[in-house]
Amino acid sequence: MEEIKNLHELLHSFLDKYTTILDCHIKLLEMDCENYGSIMLDLKVILKTEQEETVLNLIAKVRPKSEYLRRVFPTEVCFKNEINVYKYIIPYLLQFQKEQGLDELINFFPYCYATRTSIKNNDNEVDDDVVLLLENLKLKGYVVVNRMESFNLESTFFILKNLATYHAVCLSLKLLQPELFQTHVLNKLVKRIKFDSLSKDSERKLIQLAIKAADNDSLVQRIENALNYYFNTYKEPFTPREPFATLIHNDYWITNIMVKYENESVVQTKMIDFQRVEYGSPARDLIFFIFTSVKLEILDLYYDDFIKYYYNVFIEVLTKFKCNTTMFSFKDFKEELRLSASTREFCHLILMTQYVHANKNTKITDNYTEEDHFSQMQVTDMCLTRLNKIIYHFAKNNWI
Repeated sequence: MEEIKNLHELLHSFLDKYTTILDCHIKLLEMDCENYGSIMLDLKVILKTEQEETVLNLIAKVRPKSEYLRRVFPTEVCFKNEINVYKYIIPYLLQFQKEQGLDELINFFPYCYATRTSIKNNDNEVDDDVVLLLENLKLKGYVVVNRMESFNLESTFFILKNLATYHAVCLSLKLLQPELFQTHVLNKLVKRIKFDSLSKDSERKLIQLAIKAADNDSLVQRIENALNYYFNTYKEPFTPREPFATLIHNDYWITNIMVKYENESVVQTKMIDFQRVEYGSPARDLIFFIFTSVKLEILDLYYDDFIKYYYNVFIEVLTKFKCNTTMFSFKDFKEELRLSASTREFCHLILMTQYVHANKNTKITDNYTEEDHFSQMQVTDMCLTRLNKIIYHFAKNNWI
């Protein structure tokens, strides 16, 4: 049976004194996608006020039990960053846009009721009792789109608008109030996740996978050069380029976006899972989203339109904040795309596309191991097809 220690105390941190907790029911959340970095719980709280009994439906996000997943998603970094995003960064961004007279720009975050890093009431310590309590978006009509199907044209444009807005609002704060951006955003971020070095065998397998997917002898050397460059440099300190650097999601793909439809049309999306958030190039989120999460049949037809649309929204939002946009030319943005693609996102995509199109039979147990992880990871035909498209576009744009 699932349990959250001192749950009543956590609930009372946001309930008023006239509300009584009658009962709490906790079970594993029925998921539409795999979740490796946390365990998601469905929390039903029965409340009594002076007038009536009500039900509060929440999602509780807690630490994974698998020791392997705890190493891959270190709690002291991933959970601390996500908690700080909800507890400090989002509220300050909302305050900032309100002060600028722009109330409705960023309305695509879930509501967070409460967070806790430790039951010891020490914000500097993160332990096994870390938890976030979030609104249950599923009960409000939001869904995670099947990662095997990807986003259609309408959904893609809607999501790109929100992504560009998110990046531009954070960037506007940096440009207009740099000291406050440092205090309320950058200082709230924990260090970047430091991955152990990839084994030589893993590096070799990624290169072989990319060459197989490309199915083009003329690209072999370019693929090897691009991936070997990443393998040799990814552990080195990386300073984001100015002036484009902003707060990025850093894992922005289909499973971290919830969508609400009415009459088969998108009416709203929510950005979820901020465990990997960091300060970096907005081009990284854009590239990763487009190449992991958009239907392949529209990627070739609308790629240039997606890039231009994102950029136009990005500039439009900066303009609404009365920021100077002369240093954000489209030419400079395309260079930002090139650098992000060639130095970071190529390997990221080669690795993650295996997850995008992996068969839906992954079982994540409390004792889930590295061996379980790689034994369940199969290179499907759809994975190879998407990788082929990725490599084609990267080569066409001279990113590799």
